[in-house]
Amino acid sequence: MKLAGLTYHVADVLSTPGCGYTLDVHRGDADGAIVQWLWGEPLDGDETKAIDRGRALFEAVKAAGVSPGDTAPYDAHLTDAVIVMDECPFQPAVCSGRHLVASGRGRIGHP
Repeated sequence: MKLAGLTYHVADVLSTPGCGYTLDVHRGDADGAIVQWLWGEPLDGDETKAIDRGRALFEAVKAAGVSPGDTAPYDAHLTDAVIVMDECPFQPAVCSGRHLVASGRGRIGHP
């Protein structure tokens, strides 16, 4: 099952310490299921290495069969991005400081 592959690849990349991640899947239509994901970790070291980890996550999601980008006619609010934010995207009151955040959207397989 393609979604099991997606979960395996994402979990493998997320084995490094981080705040958390979300993985949202909607059954979609004949063009495939809609996938959105968001991941974050505290930025407490080399920003370049952290950004490489964010890009590795994006590549792992693609390797699992997600075609990044257009999800029309379905709304997908996350963009394909790896950025540094001033606060945690999940629990800013508890997990303070700058964070590396990666996100993406796309389609996977056929329902």
